Amino acid sequence: MVVTELTLWVARFGMLALMYGFLLLVVWAVLADARATARPARAAVPASAALRTLVVTGGTPPENGRSFPLLGPLDIGREPTCAISIPSRFISKVHVRIYPHNGGWMVEDLQSTNGSALNGDPFTGTRALRPGDHLTVGDTEFTVQ
Repeated sequence: MVVTELTLWVARFGMLALMYGFLLLVVWAVLADARATARPARAAVPASAALRTLVVTGGTPPENGRSFPLLGPLDIGREPTCAISIPSRFISKVHVRIYPHNGGWMVEDLQSTNGSALNGDPFTGTRALRPGDHLTVGDTEFTVQ
């Protein structure tokens, strides 16, 4: 088999394109992760926002029945710095943020890999939380009370 100089140049440019493509994917992943963790914290709970609780009803640890009071903005993810840290491979580093807004509570999916669902409905972006809602984060389910 004879390898021409043109074949070598095509192979070199192909390899260069693959390396730059990989580099772009790494930079994109790092920037997406930085954006998720660099979002500013929301304001404190307005006086009119009723105290609510998140109760774990299924999935990976923390154990079922454990409750988390909604006293202010909180993040759910697998990072130890999250208010609710869940060591699961199905949960992003910072998966969702829950925060008070106009007298109620909102949940925001932070571009998670495995997604989030509210009452069984997958969502991206922001949704309002109400008592009785079921929030699924990765493979863990919470009930809003």
